[in-house]
Amino acid sequence: MLRISALAKGRGSWTGHVSALRSRYMSQASPDVRIGSSMPLESAVIGASKAQEAEAPSQNGEVVEVPEPPLSVSLSVPGGNHGQLERNSQMERIRSTIKRLRLPPYAKLDVDDVVWVNKNLALVGTGTRSNINGVRVALEHGIFRTERVVTVRDVFERSPDLPTLNKSFKLLSDDVTCILSGIQKGSRRRICNEYAMRGSDVAGGLGGNFKLVRHDMDFLQFLHEGGFRIVPVESKEKLVATEIDQIPPQQSTNHVFMVAPTAFQSNPDAAEDNYFMSSENIRDPQVLQRKVITEFEDLHSKLTDKVKGAGLSVHLFTHEEHHDTPDA
Repeated sequence: MLRISALAKGRGSWTGHVSALRSRYMSQASPDVRIGSSMPLESAVIGASKAQEAEAPSQNGEVVEVPEPPLSVSLSVPGGNHGQLERNSQMERIRSTIKRLRLPPYAKLDVDDVVWVNKNLALVGTGTRSNINGVRVALEHGIFRTERVVTVRDVFERSPDLPTLNKSFKLLSDDVTCILSGIQKGSRRRICNEYAMRGSDVAGGLGGNFKLVRHDMDFLQFLHEGGFRIVPVESKEKLVATEIDQIPPQQSTNHVFMVAPTAFQSNPDAAEDNYFMSSENIRDPQVLQRKVITEFEDLHSKLTDKVKGAGLSVHLFTHEEHHDTPDA
Protein backbone atom coordinates (compact mmCIF):
# COMPACT_ATOMS: atom_id res chain seq x y z
CA MET A 1 0.00 0.00 0.00
CA LEU A 2 1.12 3.59 -0.70
CA ARG A 3 0.59 6.19 2.02
CA ILE A 4 -0.61 9.47 0.49
CA SER A 5 -1.30 12.29 2.95
CA ALA A 6 -3.96 14.98 2.75
CA LEU A 7 -6.06 13.56 -0.06
CA ALA A 8 -9.64 14.43 0.62
CA LYS A 9 -12.11 11.66 -0.07
CA GLY A 10 -13.70 11.88 -3.48
CA ARG A 11 -11.33 14.60 -4.60
CA GLY A 12 -9.14 14.16 -7.70
CA SER A 13 -8.16 10.92 -9.39
CA TRP A 14 -5.39 8.35 -9.13
CA THR A 15 -3.72 9.84 -12.21
CA GLY A 16 -3.88 13.32 -10.71
CA HIS A 17 -2.41 12.14 -7.41
CA VAL A 18 0.42 10.33 -9.16
CA SER A 19 1.22 13.35 -11.35
CA ALA A 20 1.35 15.63 -8.32
CA LEU A 21 3.54 13.23 -6.38
CA ARG A 22 5.90 12.76 -9.28
CA SER A 23 6.26 16.52 -9.78
CA ARG A 24 6.96 16.93 -6.07
CA TYR A 25 9.53 14.15 -6.06
CA MET A 26 11.33 15.45 -9.15
CA SER A 27 11.46 18.97 -7.69
CA GLN A 28 13.27 17.56 -4.65
CA ALA A 29 15.64 15.41 -6.70
CA SER A 30 19.18 16.40 -7.63
CA PRO A 31 19.70 18.12 -11.01
CA ASP A 32 21.31 15.06 -12.58
CA VAL A 33 18.16 13.07 -11.80
CA ARG A 34 15.76 15.76 -13.06
CA ILE A 35 17.52 16.44 -16.35
CA GLY A 36 16.71 13.81 -18.92
CA SER A 37 15.38 11.44 -16.28
CA SER A 38 13.44 8.41 -17.42
CA MET A 39 12.61 7.25 -13.89
CA PRO A 40 9.74 4.74 -13.81
CA LEU A 41 6.42 6.09 -12.60
CA GLU A 42 6.32 3.64 -9.69
CA SER A 43 9.73 4.83 -8.43
CA ALA A 44 8.59 8.45 -8.47
CA VAL A 45 5.41 7.65 -6.56
CA ILE A 46 7.19 5.61 -3.90
CA GLY A 47 9.92 8.25 -3.50
CA ALA A 48 7.40 11.06 -3.15
CA SER A 49 5.33 9.05 -0.70
CA LYS A 50 8.35 8.42 1.53
CA ALA A 51 9.26 12.11 1.37
CA GLN A 52 5.76 13.08 2.52
CA GLU A 53 5.80 10.64 5.45
CA ALA A 54 8.90 12.40 6.80
CA GLU A 55 7.20 15.82 6.79
CA ALA A 56 4.76 17.36 9.25
CA PRO A 57 1.08 16.42 8.90
CA SER A 58 -0.93 18.31 6.32
CA GLN A 59 -3.80 20.71 6.99
CA ASN A 60 -6.36 18.20 8.15
CA GLY A 61 -3.83 15.52 9.05
CA GLU A 62 -5.79 12.92 7.14
CA VAL A 63 -3.95 9.88 5.84
CA VAL A 64 -5.55 7.98 3.03
CA GLU A 65 -4.52 4.44 2.14
CA VAL A 66 -4.47 4.12 -1.66
CA PRO A 67 -3.86 0.69 -3.20
CA GLU A 68 -1.03 0.42 -5.67
CA PRO A 69 -2.20 0.20 -9.28
CA PRO A 70 -1.61 -3.17 -10.94
CA LEU A 71 1.54 -3.27 -13.03
CA SER A 72 0.93 -4.21 -16.63
CA VAL A 73 3.34 -6.72 -18.14
CA SER A 74 3.94 -6.93 -21.88
CA LEU A 75 3.93 -10.57 -22.93
CA SER A 76 5.73 -11.52 -26.12
CA VAL A 77 3.52 -12.91 -28.86
CA PRO A 78 4.93 -15.57 -31.19
CA GLY A 79 5.89 -13.82 -34.40
CA GLY A 80 5.81 -10.41 -32.73
CA ASN A 81 8.19 -7.75 -33.95
CA HIS A 82 8.28 -5.16 -31.18
CA GLY A 83 12.08 -5.14 -31.15
CA GLN A 84 12.59 -4.29 -34.82
CA LEU A 85 13.16 -0.57 -34.30
CA GLU A 86 15.77 -1.19 -31.64
CA ARG A 87 17.45 -3.86 -33.78
CA ASN A 88 17.70 -1.41 -36.67
CA SER A 89 19.13 1.26 -34.40
CA GLN A 90 21.67 -1.09 -32.83
CA MET A 91 22.79 -2.45 -36.19
CA GLU A 92 23.35 1.09 -37.50
CA ARG A 93 25.45 1.85 -34.44
CA ILE A 94 27.42 -1.41 -34.81
CA ARG A 95 27.97 -0.79 -38.52
CA SER A 96 29.31 2.70 -37.87
CA THR A 97 31.52 1.52 -35.00
CA ILE A 98 33.06 -1.38 -36.94
CA LYS A 99 33.96 0.97 -39.80
CA ARG A 100 35.97 3.09 -37.36
CA LEU A 101 37.44 0.14 -35.47
CA ARG A 102 41.16 -0.38 -35.91
CA LEU A 103 41.70 -4.11 -36.05
CA PRO A 104 45.13 -5.70 -35.71
CA PRO A 105 46.43 -7.56 -38.80
CA TYR A 106 45.33 -10.98 -37.55
CA ALA A 107 41.74 -9.91 -36.72
CA LYS A 108 38.79 -9.79 -39.12
CA LEU A 109 35.23 -8.57 -38.51
CA ASP A 110 32.56 -7.92 -41.15
CA VAL A 111 29.32 -6.22 -40.13
CA ASP A 112 27.40 -8.67 -42.34
CA ASP A 113 28.45 -11.37 -39.88
CA VAL A 114 26.66 -9.59 -37.02
CA VAL A 115 23.00 -10.13 -36.11
CA TRP A 116 21.95 -8.10 -33.05
CA VAL A 117 18.91 -9.98 -31.68
CA ASN A 118 18.09 -8.20 -28.42
CA LYS A 119 19.77 -6.91 -25.26
CA ASN A 120 20.43 -10.47 -24.22
CA LEU A 121 21.86 -11.91 -27.44
CA ALA A 122 24.00 -11.11 -30.46
CA LEU A 123 25.01 -13.64 -33.13
CA VAL A 124 28.37 -13.25 -34.88
CA GLY A 125 29.42 -15.44 -37.78
CA THR A 126 33.05 -16.51 -38.05
CA GLY A 127 34.59 -18.01 -41.15
CA THR A 128 35.66 -16.31 -44.39
CA ARG A 129 35.18 -12.63 -43.48
CA SER A 130 35.33 -12.67 -39.67
CA ASN A 131 37.29 -14.61 -37.08
CA ILE A 132 37.39 -15.07 -33.32
CA ASN A 133 40.16 -12.48 -32.99
CA GLY A 134 37.91 -9.85 -34.53
CA VAL A 135 35.10 -10.85 -32.16
CA ARG A 136 37.51 -10.54 -29.24
CA VAL A 137 38.45 -6.98 -30.23
CA ALA A 138 34.77 -6.05 -30.62
CA LEU A 139 33.98 -7.39 -27.15
CA GLU A 140 36.89 -5.50 -25.63
CA HIS A 141 35.41 -2.31 -27.07
CA GLY A 142 31.87 -3.14 -25.92
CA ILE A 143 30.47 -2.99 -29.45
CA PHE A 144 27.63 -5.50 -29.14
CA ARG A 145 26.08 -4.31 -25.83
CA THR A 146 24.47 -7.64 -25.05
CA GLU A 147 24.72 -10.08 -22.16
CA ARG A 148 25.50 -13.02 -24.45
CA VAL A 149 27.41 -13.36 -27.70
CA VAL A 150 27.17 -16.54 -29.77
CA THR A 151 29.69 -17.19 -32.50
CA VAL A 152 28.20 -19.13 -35.43
CA ARG A 153 31.19 -20.96 -36.85
CA ASP A 154 31.65 -21.90 -40.49
CA VAL A 155 34.38 -24.46 -39.86
CA PHE A 156 33.96 -26.95 -42.69
CA GLU A 157 32.72 -25.11 -45.78
CA ARG A 158 34.31 -21.64 -46.09
CA SER A 159 32.46 -21.10 -49.36
CA PRO A 160 32.84 -17.81 -51.28
CA ASP A 161 29.11 -18.09 -52.06
CA LEU A 162 28.26 -17.82 -48.34
CA PRO A 163 30.98 -15.57 -46.96
CA THR A 164 28.98 -14.08 -44.06
CA LEU A 165 26.23 -15.09 -41.63
CA ASN A 166 23.69 -12.79 -43.31
CA LYS A 167 24.03 -14.77 -46.54
CA SER A 168 22.59 -17.90 -44.92
CA PHE A 169 20.57 -16.62 -41.95
CA LYS A 170 17.97 -13.92 -41.45
CA LEU A 171 16.07 -12.73 -38.38
CA LEU A 172 12.47 -12.08 -39.52
CA SER A 173 10.99 -11.00 -36.18
CA ASP A 174 11.60 -11.21 -32.45
CA ASP A 175 11.41 -15.01 -32.50
CA VAL A 176 11.18 -16.15 -36.14
CA THR A 177 14.25 -16.87 -38.25
CA CYS A 178 14.83 -17.83 -41.88
CA ILE A 179 17.75 -20.06 -42.78
CA LEU A 180 19.18 -21.78 -45.82
CA SER A 181 18.17 -25.42 -45.43
CA GLY A 182 21.46 -26.69 -46.82
CA ILE A 183 23.76 -25.19 -44.18
CA GLN A 184 22.97 -27.91 -41.65
CA LYS A 185 23.89 -30.76 -43.97
CA GLY A 186 27.30 -32.37 -44.20
CA SER A 187 30.19 -29.97 -44.61
CA ARG A 188 27.89 -26.94 -44.69
CA ARG A 189 26.67 -27.30 -41.12
CA ARG A 190 27.30 -24.55 -38.59
CA ILE A 191 28.30 -25.02 -34.98
CA CYS A 192 28.36 -22.34 -32.34
CA ASN A 193 29.97 -21.27 -29.07
CA GLU A 194 28.21 -19.21 -26.44
CA TYR A 195 29.93 -16.54 -24.35
CA ALA A 196 28.25 -14.83 -21.39
CA MET A 197 29.09 -11.60 -19.59
CA ARG A 198 30.46 -12.12 -16.13
CA GLY A 199 30.66 -8.65 -14.61
CA SER A 200 33.80 -7.60 -12.78
CA ASP A 201 35.53 -11.00 -13.04
CA VAL A 202 37.70 -10.42 -16.10
CA ALA A 203 40.39 -13.06 -15.75
CA GLY A 204 40.65 -15.43 -18.67
CA GLY A 205 37.40 -14.61 -20.45
CA LEU A 206 36.93 -13.81 -24.12
CA GLY A 207 37.48 -10.08 -24.51
CA GLY A 208 38.04 -9.77 -20.76
CA ASN A 209 34.37 -9.51 -19.71
CA PHE A 210 32.96 -12.68 -21.26
CA LYS A 211 33.51 -16.35 -20.59
CA LEU A 212 32.78 -19.46 -22.62
CA VAL A 213 29.72 -21.20 -21.17
CA ARG A 214 28.82 -23.67 -23.98
CA HIS A 215 30.68 -24.81 -27.05
CA ASP A 216 30.33 -26.86 -30.24
CA MET A 217 26.53 -26.71 -30.27
CA ASP A 218 24.42 -27.41 -33.31
CA PHE A 219 23.22 -24.02 -34.56
CA LEU A 220 19.64 -25.11 -35.17
CA GLN A 221 19.50 -26.81 -31.79
CA PHE A 222 20.64 -23.58 -30.16
CA LEU A 223 17.93 -21.60 -31.95
CA HIS A 224 15.24 -24.08 -30.96
CA GLU A 225 16.35 -24.02 -27.34
CA GLY A 226 16.13 -20.23 -27.44
CA GLY A 227 12.50 -20.38 -28.55
CA PHE A 228 13.08 -19.32 -32.15
CA ARG A 229 10.96 -20.67 -34.95
CA ILE A 230 13.04 -21.69 -37.97
CA VAL A 231 11.74 -21.27 -41.51
CA PRO A 232 13.97 -23.13 -44.03
CA VAL A 233 14.37 -21.83 -47.59
CA GLU A 234 16.18 -23.37 -50.54
CA SER A 235 18.05 -20.40 -52.07
CA LYS A 236 19.80 -17.16 -51.19
CA GLU A 237 17.28 -15.26 -53.35
CA LYS A 238 14.40 -16.66 -51.35
CA LEU A 239 16.20 -15.85 -48.11
CA VAL A 240 16.43 -12.19 -49.13
CA ALA A 241 12.82 -12.05 -50.33
CA THR A 242 11.19 -13.73 -47.31
CA GLU A 243 9.47 -11.39 -44.83
CA ILE A 244 7.56 -12.07 -41.62
CA ASP A 245 4.14 -11.26 -43.12
CA GLN A 246 4.61 -14.20 -45.51
CA ILE A 247 4.99 -16.70 -42.67
CA PRO A 248 1.79 -18.40 -41.42
CA PRO A 249 1.17 -18.59 -37.65
CA GLN A 250 2.48 -21.58 -35.74
CA GLN A 251 2.06 -23.06 -32.28
CA SER A 252 3.75 -21.07 -29.53
CA THR A 253 5.58 -23.90 -27.74
CA ASN A 254 8.85 -25.62 -28.55
CA HIS A 255 8.36 -28.37 -25.95
CA VAL A 256 5.79 -31.17 -26.00
CA PHE A 257 5.03 -34.11 -23.71
CA MET A 258 4.58 -37.54 -25.32
CA VAL A 259 3.96 -41.03 -24.01
CA ALA A 260 5.09 -43.89 -26.25
CA PRO A 261 2.44 -46.63 -26.63
CA THR A 262 4.85 -49.33 -25.49
CA ALA A 263 2.09 -51.33 -23.74
CA PHE A 264 -0.76 -50.63 -26.15
CA GLN A 265 -3.23 -53.43 -26.88
CA SER A 266 -6.89 -54.02 -27.60
CA ASN A 267 -9.26 -53.21 -24.74
CA PRO A 268 -12.21 -55.65 -24.78
CA ASP A 269 -14.15 -53.65 -22.18
CA ALA A 270 -14.09 -50.53 -24.35
CA ALA A 271 -14.86 -52.52 -27.51
CA GLU A 272 -18.20 -53.72 -26.11
CA ASP A 273 -19.93 -50.40 -26.76
CA ASN A 274 -17.60 -48.81 -29.33
CA TYR A 275 -18.56 -49.63 -32.90
CA PHE A 276 -15.18 -48.55 -34.27
CA MET A 277 -13.18 -50.87 -32.01
CA SER A 278 -12.83 -54.46 -33.09
CA SER A 279 -10.35 -57.22 -32.30
CA GLU A 280 -11.51 -59.57 -35.07
CA ASN A 281 -8.62 -58.68 -37.38
CA ILE A 282 -6.01 -58.71 -34.62
CA ARG A 283 -4.67 -62.21 -34.20
CA ASP A 284 -1.29 -61.35 -32.64
CA PRO A 285 -1.11 -58.61 -29.96
CA GLN A 286 2.63 -58.18 -30.63
CA VAL A 287 1.93 -57.36 -34.28
CA LEU A 288 -0.56 -54.72 -33.18
CA GLN A 289 1.90 -53.21 -30.71
CA ARG A 290 4.68 -53.11 -33.30
CA LYS A 291 2.38 -51.35 -35.78
CA VAL A 292 1.33 -48.76 -33.21
CA ILE A 293 4.92 -48.07 -32.10
CA THR A 294 6.03 -47.71 -35.74
CA GLU A 295 3.33 -45.08 -36.34
CA PHE A 296 4.31 -43.32 -33.12
CA GLU A 297 8.00 -43.31 -34.10
CA ASP A 298 7.11 -41.64 -37.40
CA LEU A 299 5.20 -38.90 -35.56
CA HIS A 300 8.06 -38.44 -33.09
CA SER A 301 10.55 -38.10 -35.97
CA LYS A 302 8.46 -35.44 -37.70
CA LEU A 303 8.12 -33.44 -34.50
CA THR A 304 11.82 -33.54 -33.62
CA ASP A 305 13.48 -33.26 -37.07
CA LYS A 306 15.25 -29.89 -37.10
CA VAL A 307 15.55 -29.62 -40.86
CA LYS A 308 12.39 -31.10 -42.39
CA GLY A 309 10.19 -31.35 -39.30
CA ALA A 310 8.90 -29.08 -36.55
CA GLY A 311 12.17 -29.15 -34.58
CA LEU A 312 10.42 -29.49 -31.20
CA SER A 313 11.95 -30.69 -27.95
CA VAL A 314 9.97 -33.80 -26.98
CA HIS A 315 9.84 -35.00 -23.37
CA LEU A 316 9.30 -38.72 -23.98
CA PHE A 317 7.87 -41.19 -21.47
CA THR A 318 6.94 -44.86 -21.81
CA HIS A 319 3.70 -46.72 -21.23
CA GLU A 320 4.06 -49.89 -19.13
CA GLU A 321 1.75 -52.86 -18.61
CA HIS A 322 1.44 -52.27 -14.87
CA HIS A 323 -0.30 -48.96 -15.62
CA ASP A 324 -3.29 -51.10 -16.69
CA THR A 325 -4.39 -48.67 -19.41
CA PRO A 326 -4.24 -50.86 -22.53
CA ASP A 327 -5.61 -48.38 -25.07
CA ALA A 328 -4.15 -45.20 -23.53
